[in-house]
Amino acid sequence: MDIEHDWTLLPAVVVRSAGFPWELVLSLAYLRAAEAAAVVVQLERKALDLLADAPAHATGPRPAGAPDRRAGTGPGAGAETGRTSRGLRGRLRDLRPLPSGAVVSGAAGAGNWVLAWNEVTGMLERAKLTLTALVGGDAALTRAAVSRLTADERFLDALVCSAPALYRDLRHGAKGGRTRRELAAHLQRLATSCETDGCYGPLNYGAVRPGPSGHTWKGHRVYRQRVAYPAGRVNEALQQRVLADPALVPGLVPRRRTLVGEVREGAAFSGHCDGARTLAEIAAATGTGMERAAAALTVAVRRGLLTHDLCPPAGVADPFAWLRDRLTTRGIPLADGDGPTHELPADDGDTAPRRERVQPPGPCECGLTPHPAHPDSFPPGRAGRRPSTVRDDLTGHGGAGEAEGGSEGGPAAAPGGRIRGGVGRAEGLGGRPVGEAGGGASGASRRGFVAPAGVPVQRGPRGAGQASGPELPVGRRVGEISELLAQYPAASPDVKLAVQRRIEALAGAGGHRDGRVTVHEAAAGTLRVGVGDALAADLRERVPRVLDLLAEEAELTRLRTNRLLAGRLGPGTYALSDALRMTGDLEIDHGDRLPARIAELVRAARPGTAELNLAGLLDEPAPPAAPVLCSADVMVAAPSLEAYEPGVTPLVLTALHDGVLLTPWALQFHDDEAACLAERDAQVRRALSGFTVLNVVSRPERGVPRPELPGPVLELGGATAGEDRRRLGLDELYVHSDGHRAVLHAKGFEEPLLFHDGEHDTALHTALALPRLRLPRLGDLPRMPRLTWDNVVLAGRRWHVSGAAFEGFGQAGGDGDLLVAMARLREAYELPVVFFAATARERVYVDTRSPALLEGLARLAAGGGGVTVSEVLPGPEGCWLRDGEHRFAAELRCVYLRPAGGERRPSGTSARRAPAPAPKPVKRLFGRMAAHPYPWPGETTRQSR
Repeated sequence: MDIEHDWTLLPAVVVRSAGFPWELVLSLAYLRAAEAAAVVVQLERKALDLLADAPAHATGPRPAGAPDRRAGTGPGAGAETGRTSRGLRGRLRDLRPLPSGAVVSGAAGAGNWVLAWNEVTGMLERAKLTLTALVGGDAALTRAAVSRLTADERFLDALVCSAPALYRDLRHGAKGGRTRRELAAHLQRLATSCETDGCYGPLNYGAVRPGPSGHTWKGHRVYRQRVAYPAGRVNEALQQRVLADPALVPGLVPRRRTLVGEVREGAAFSGHCDGARTLAEIAAATGTGMERAAAALTVAVRRGLLTHDLCPPAGVADPFAWLRDRLTTRGIPLADGDGPTHELPADDGDTAPRRERVQPPGPCECGLTPHPAHPDSFPPGRAGRRPSTVRDDLTGHGGAGEAEGGSEGGPAAAPGGRIRGGVGRAEGLGGRPVGEAGGGASGASRRGFVAPAGVPVQRGPRGAGQASGPELPVGRRVGEISELLAQYPAASPDVKLAVQRRIEALAGAGGHRDGRVTVHEAAAGTLRVGVGDALAADLRERVPRVLDLLAEEAELTRLRTNRLLAGRLGPGTYALSDALRMTGDLEIDHGDRLPARIAELVRAARPGTAELNLAGLLDEPAPPAAPVLCSADVMVAAPSLEAYEPGVTPLVLTALHDGVLLTPWALQFHDDEAACLAERDAQVRRALSGFTVLNVVSRPERGVPRPELPGPVLELGGATAGEDRRRLGLDELYVHSDGHRAVLHAKGFEEPLLFHDGEHDTALHTALALPRLRLPRLGDLPRMPRLTWDNVVLAGRRWHVSGAAFEGFGQAGGDGDLLVAMARLREAYELPVVFFAATARERVYVDTRSPALLEGLARLAAGGGGVTVSEVLPGPEGCWLRDGEHRFAAELRCVYLRPAGGERRPSGTSARRAPAPAPKPVKRLFGRMAAHPYPWPGETTRQSR
């Protein structure tokens, strides 16, 4: 396919790797028992083949769970010479040997058939006995491996950071089937996934540069830096406390968001919030009164109409650190022992200062001495008493009526914060250097989880705004949380669990028994990758050929959905808010040209085809009429990067994202973060030349901020950090429709706009946004070979397994039965030993030799609708990232940009886009004219068909 490629690959690459080796999940496999289960299934098949050729009246129903095979269709099936006894038919049904001298009525030669039957079924019974014995032996090996794993401080550290509820169950000695299944599920995720939203999926970096490819690495146990930050719900709870803190509310500077036009009746307060005056100044100027103004601000912020200068922007990497720095800049005390005085003018003009007193807490189960923000806190080693009826609102500790810190029979607090006899025997939070294992208790069996008698028991925190008694100021809460987060990465797992509870209590973020993570970690690894000439050439030339196909499909989806949107609206001009209400139930019309063509090629391929190269089999894709911005996750399937062969070594396209995921959060540990972001913005401006893109700023997804591109912004659920950014309101946007094409416009903008943000998966957003690349939807094919474009793997081999095929898993009575059921399934569908299983809900790694992972597969299939099975590519043997004998999954996150397509024009031609119904040429784009972002049906050669 000879076409011009305008894709630009940004030189900065984010390298994502698994935090644990493949060998860890392999330790869950019953290797010998799985082989024995395969032998059992083979012998079952032979017995069923014999049963199919059995004499008449000798057959019965097939064994439970065995593959279906018609019986009684062989020679003598129609004979009516007699009937076999019920006992013999039961043995045949259960695939058991017949007794010596048994007579099976039927055709002549039945005696020879009985001999063959007894030989096969005898071997089957012996194979089942062998399987039972091997299951016991392999189970013991797996239990030993799990015991070593649960005693490994590094694994426990990862577990408490990703699944605190499971960690808590393990510390309490839980050993049931649910615990085994959940442990296996987290283990497969840690070893096979390249996620970076926890500390055990470190952020590493690479660069496209001349020369050979290669990498340097100090190993998976070494980190350059680890940073802890609270979960999004903690930040939200702190924001609620900001709005309720009398010391902060008068100084807040509110401004409008979402709606910026004329203020409607009933929202007059929002009209006074110009982003320049404090709330106290607005209250004084309007005569509203401070209390009423504060209440109005709280309501407007919750409705998304207002924000303020202490609300973190959605794009910052660490919202909590941003808030802490702003409080420091405003002079709010974070660690001062004296509570601030504040004035809250009442309606009657009373401005007398009021001082709040906070109940001093004692030592908590996290092993820390009281924070200096607490007035009258007891210094280490001194005893203090709190009545048993008094409960500290901050930590949830209840007094025991005994001396705290040094009472008889209770844990004594020594200088430096050590608590003798407390949980984890933690010495403060700095028990080990960053990046090294150990530092906490050295064994799971020696680390007491439940605090001994006399230690205050921490209770679930009250919700924000619901606590009774005196309130700790927000500044003090932020100060203590900041100190806890600074020491959190080096803490032992038990201490981390306690610190998570403490932070929940400080923020008022809800109970700690819901299993949600309170503190996340990001880690900087030591891996540095050089993307050399050979690999870079394929990333620049061959991967874009696949992106061209997907970009055409994304453009087809956009144009089809745009036509549906225009048809629903009809001719006219509509406010965007009205268009949203009118099209709320409209579904996206996905392009189906590429999936249909691939399905046609797959059906035409020879049976048993393992790989289908699409190069030369597909038509030339038409370039999209709008710019395309995407991020591609690529895995190199090679034993080493140095051994990469251009055009030969597989490049596996594992995921596509319709956004430039080279963000401040992703680059937070990069040595040249500012330069990378400047290069990114320059290339984005080049790709968007001639187009105006409207950034939709929403709340961060899973705490990870979304990218903001150059151009105006619409603050819809989030705020932007750029003071110089042009902010558009929802009430300034409108959609013009002629019944066939819908175009997004804004007041004050002559040219049409295009949305950019991948979180709003609606028909209206898809119709009015940049093309959103997705991997092809191929769910209707029961079996699909590996799809490639030369050496670029677009999709691995896939099988669709119906939900009914997993019925044998529900009937399994033990690990051996699970292995046999899986062996039957593998034989029926020709599945590999290891694979990924996916439904609409989730995707998991499955080793067919691991009963624990098979239990997770059975639960995944229980939802109905079947399961899509895909090959693991690259597998452990194809991983280039190795630490000694350990192998790790790793992928390169590459950012690709492409300007809008269009036919070539003379170099001197130029025109300007306008919102008129008839399409006009747009601004000149590097020697050619960019197509209209919303082309008329029939304007392009194929996309609008």
